[in-house]
Formats: sequence, structure tokens, C-alpha cells
Amino acid sequence: MRVLLSAAMAALLLAACGKSGDEGGLEILTGNPPTELTQLDLGEARLKARHYLQWNLQVRSRTRKTVTLKARLEDPVPSGVSVSLTGSEPILGGSTADLRLSLWCADQVGEYEGALVLYCDELPDWSHRYRYFGSVVDRAEEGRHLEIRPGGFDFGDCEPGQELAFELTVTSVGTEPVTIQDWRYEDRRRLRLEGASPTGALETGAEVKLKGVIVAPESPGVFREGLRIVTDADRRPERQILFGGRVVPEYSIIPDRLVIPGAFAINQPKYRGRVTAREGSKPFRVVRIEGGERFFETVSLGGEEPAAKQEVEVRLLKTAPLGRHPIKLTVHLEPVEEVLDWHIDLKVVGAIQAAPDSLQIGRILKDQAKSYQVRLLSFTGRPFEVTSVTARQGYFIAEPRKTGGGWVIVVGPAPGLSLKTPYRDYIEIETDDPDMPKIVVEAYVEFVG
Repeated sequence: MRVLLSAAMAALLLAACGKSGDEGGLEILTGNPPTELTQLDLGEARLKARHYLQWNLQVRSRTRKTVTLKARLEDPVPSGVSVSLTGSEPILGGSTADLRLSLWCADQVGEYEGALVLYCDELPDWSHRYRYFGSVVDRAEEGRHLEIRPGGFDFGDCEPGQELAFELTVTSVGTEPVTIQDWRYEDRRRLRLEGASPTGALETGAEVKLKGVIVAPESPGVFREGLRIVTDADRRPERQILFGGRVVPEYSIIPDRLVIPGAFAINQPKYRGRVTAREGSKPFRVVRIEGGERFFETVSLGGEEPAAKQEVEVRLLKTAPLGRHPIKLTVHLEPVEEVLDWHIDLKVVGAIQAAPDSLQIGRILKDQAKSYQVRLLSFTGRPFEVTSVTARQGYFIAEPRKTGGGWVIVVGPAPGLSLKTPYRDYIEIETDDPDMPKIVVEAYVEFVG
């Protein structure tokens, strides 16, 4: 069972002790309560109903580093308690990121407590620590209710046509019997059930098991199959159990898609991939990497002798153009005559970075128009001056201001803009830095009333 936190509870949770807001740290933007509140009451949960809290975080980086926010549970961890943080991709210095944090409650009867910590490896002096506590009771829920364990299957990597066995346990956890009416699925070649599918009344506390096989597709890639159970339960009388996995090709590169959110071409960073052969396949050599000549040069193709695994490496060129670039490299193998696609989602940033690098104000009321700040961050440590700031179309007014921490560009919609007309412009910021003479920030606004 999922519980979404109210604004008050989210605010209470996010008032953790720690160094948020300090230069060189991170700032949690959701909520603004007194900092002494650090308790999180997870409440009472039933033993056989998995229960978790979930809330959204918006995090602003106040450091020049690219950082990745992580979550961990301090020992001792109560049985069943786990935490996940989704959307936790690297956060570029000075930018913001939206993340979702989920905390699963314990799975044994009784009271429990522990500590949750948000941290990032790049900032060893920064963290947020929360104390959580709750209780689990072994008591049936009023009415007709079912529990299905597990709720789904991830088979991970598998071979084409591989038969993947599964077993489901369906338990009546309410105070009244539940009737299983039907089991439904579409492709009987891909999903096979063993024996007769259990149907009929299921008394309180009783359980039935269902066994079957999923047949993996022949084509490489991610796959998913669904099985539906139809009942007279009070909540979600029709539920779906998902089965998924990934058919691994005979030869593949890991990762097949590399996301680089902020690379400095002047530093010429290197990036690696591991080319592997499925068990039983012929050994190979990597003979060349093609594509992306404007961005990368090949550093290593791995070993000279055929093997089941080879490490390849490319280096970013100093002349790589700034901005976001989806790039596809092709990795050529011999003697197996295979060509693999290696996708790299690259963002090249310069010596000076605008934060944010795109000012998307969106649709607002005209009387809500205000000024917005764009900070300029130097990643070289060299001092620089802003020599001019202009808006190409004149839809925005932009003014540079020098502060104790560097330069800020104050941007706002120009007076006289019409209603219900989208205005997109580009703020050109010129500096005296030899490696970053011009920075361009896109701005967008539309007045709706």
C-alpha cells in the first residue's frame, strides 16, 4: 500500500539537521519548517499488507561539482525496511533536480525505529539524517481483501526463447472470504500456467499457489507480459501481475546508452564500455569504433587476441561543440562480423556554466510577471567579467549584476508583450574568458490573462 505524504508531513520530514543551503552543499527545497523537527512517524501497518511512504524532493545544488544524491539506512535496519531514490541522476553544479524517495515499512510484528540518511559521495561533509519509527500488527482488515506475493517478476537478463518459471501465492487477508473469478492473459504461447487455475472462494487466512512459465522472446531487448486476476475484493477487484526481463543479444556493449549530463571538453574526459559475448558464443576482437568524429577519439579497442570480453575507451575532444548532443557510435567486431550501437547522450559545458541554462517561465498571469536570476558559475576558478548582455528578439530585459559570489543575470519579460502569444528568446551573455566568450540562455514565457 502506498501513502503519499501531505504537504505538512513532507515539510516535517524535510526539516532535517544537516548543512543544507551552505555553499558547497545541497538545499532541499520542499517545505520550510523549523529545523529542530527530525521525526517521521510511519504509523501502523498490517503484517501482510506492504506499506510505504513516498514523497517528492526538489534539490538545488550550491556547489560547482556535479553530484549524485543517494539514500541509505543506518544499521541496525529493521527487517523489511528499505529505501529507494528514483530520478537520482547526476545534478550539475548550480542546477536543480526532482527526485522521489520511497521508504518501505517493516515486515515483522511489533514496534520498530531507525535512521535514514541522504548524502552524496562528492560532498563528504554534507548529509541529511532523519529518525523514522512505526509499528506492524497482525490483524485482518475489515472486508474482502487479497494479497499477492510477489507483486511482479523481474527475470533480469535471459536468453532468446528461455523458459522462466514463476510461482505466485494468493492470500485472503480480510475478515470476509474473497472469490477468485478468473485469470486472464493474452499470449498463451508466451505465458503458460501449470494445471488448473485456482478459482472459487478463499476463506480468511487461506492461500493458493499458481505456477507457470514465461517464454522469453527470440528478439533481443526488454519484454513484458501481464497476468490478470479477477476477484470480488473490495479494492482493486481486478489486478495485474507483470513479468519482465531483457533478452540479451549474443554480443552487447554495457552500458549500451551512456548519459553524460555535464562534460568539460577542455579536460578531455574518457568514457569506457564493456563489450561481452553471451556464454557459448565465439570470442571476438574490437577492430574499430565509428561515428561521433566531432566529439570523440578512440583511446582503446581492448586486447589484440579474441576474447569473450573487451574493454573499449573513447576520449572527448577539446573541440567538441557545447550543448546537448545525442550521439551514436558503432563498435565493429571480428571475426564474428557484428556491429553494435553505442548511444551516448552528451552535454558539453564550457568553462562558465549558466544555472539554469534554460529559463522556461511557461504560462503565467501578466500581473505575476517578475524577474528571474541566472547565475554564472566558473569551473576553472579564473575570475571573469561580463562584457555585455542582450536578448536577440527584445522579448526580455536582461541586466548583469556583480555579486560577492560572482555574476548574476537578472532576466524578466519586457513590457508591452501581448496576451496569449508565446514568446521565445535567447539571452546572449558575452564574457572576457578566453575559453567561454559567449553563453546563450533560452527564455520562454506566455501571458494568459
